Amino acid sequence: MGSLAIHSPMLGYANNWDFIKLSRTVGIWVDEPGVDPLAAHVPAPHSRYRTHGERDRRGRYLSSELVLLVPAIAVGDVVAWIGRLPAHRFDLRILGLFKCAVFSFAGAWLTVLFFRRSIWLGIGSAVIFAVVIADPMNTLYFNTLYFDDSAVLFTWLAVGSALLLLHVDRRPRWLMPAFCVSLFLAALSKMQHPGVALAIVLGFAIGLVRWERPLAARMLRGPLVAAVLALCVGFVNNQSRSLRSMAEAAATDTWFWTVLPALRDPAAVLAEHGIPARCASYVGKSWYHPGMQPPPCPEIFRLSRISAVLVLLREPSALFHLIARGVATSRPFLLPYGHVEGREGGRVDQEGTRFASLAGILDRIDATTFHALWLLIVGGGLIGIALVATGRATPLASLAVLANAVCAATFAASLLGDGLVDFARHVHLGQNAWIVAGAASAAMLVQLAGRAVRQAALFERAFPRRATAGAGDAGRSGRGA
Repeated sequence: MGSLAIHSPMLGYANNWDFIKLSRTVGIWVDEPGVDPLAAHVPAPHSRYRTHGERDRRGRYLSSELVLLVPAIAVGDVVAWIGRLPAHRFDLRILGLFKCAVFSFAGAWLTVLFFRRSIWLGIGSAVIFAVVIADPMNTLYFNTLYFDDSAVLFTWLAVGSALLLLHVDRRPRWLMPAFCVSLFLAALSKMQHPGVALAIVLGFAIGLVRWERPLAARMLRGPLVAAVLALCVGFVNNQSRSLRSMAEAAATDTWFWTVLPALRDPAAVLAEHGIPARCASYVGKSWYHPGMQPPPCPEIFRLSRISAVLVLLREPSALFHLIARGVATSRPFLLPYGHVEGREGGRVDQEGTRFASLAGILDRIDATTFHALWLLIVGGGLIGIALVATGRATPLASLAVLANAVCAATFAASLLGDGLVDFARHVHLGQNAWIVAGAASAAMLVQLAGRAVRQAALFERAFPRRATAGAGDAGRSGRGA
């Protein structure tokens, strides 16, 4: 992580409008000659920024990413003061190093807690950190103003805290408050994630099914309040002026580009919801098609996402079609934006093998194998629910359930919240959960198979004569026949 954060030229994703929301909120702006601070879709990232600039209260957006950005700006001010550098100059690599320190501390903290429970849980925590969390598909966001770092960090902490609460006998008193705070901050990371905390709480509640009812109710009360509160705050936050154009784009892409083309009779559905007949001509177009800006059918913004869910439930074939399209377009795991400063469309994998990504392997596997992995993950989640509900829960089963909950929530929110446009970018958090759920499901199945083999061996030792007699009777029956 450190080698990526301090690399020169800087490595990171280019701006795609998300930077502007944080720029307006805290007054941090790109400081490159000839570069428009309000520009987006640039071909490569920029490292030089200027802090303590103009803020736009009407366009601000409150995200848990500010928990990482604001302290990093303070660190930059201290570095500038000590080094007698020009004031308010900020290199995004300072932000990257600060995030590297925060993620490393979080990984060490979780891993030590799991080691206290079991050496295998500690090793598993360390492997998840090294292979998934520290993968360049995540750390390329370190030197950026995107919101994905806070989404990954706080969701990871929430899932880890939930596992500790479910499977550690001696729980520190501060662990439950840490779980609730992580849930709240995870839900406030991006406009797509207000419901992710509720999904984690659902997985946590499944883990409490076999607990004594008074204790389970007490354990569930705090997380449920935090998740519901985060959902409400996230809904209000998403109504901010800074997100108005993004909300219109998301509604356009969800209805005209994603949901309506999958239906048998989209014109009838529009008429049923009171949308003018002229709007039927825009079915199959996204926000980025010619003639869609300004919106030619603003009436579509009246339709809620609940309406989309109800329409799809009435037509299951359309729902299955959309899910299949979402699975197919959930790759590539690494975004196509420029990664290397000063190189238009430069890729991080051209900078050396130390920046190789697991995402690159998953992007190259064939479609059949990729779909089989999806079946493994979904099947592992269902088996995990069955094990937990019957009182045979293991940490792997609980992890499979929790990771599936995050993956499903992110997948659904991205599919029906933003549509299939840029789907692989919006479902980034789900991609991380997908990898963890796949590993947990595979390890859980191996564990179950090993348990079955051991039980068969014990049965053989306990009843050797009966097994031998059965074989002899079968032999005599065969000779008699």
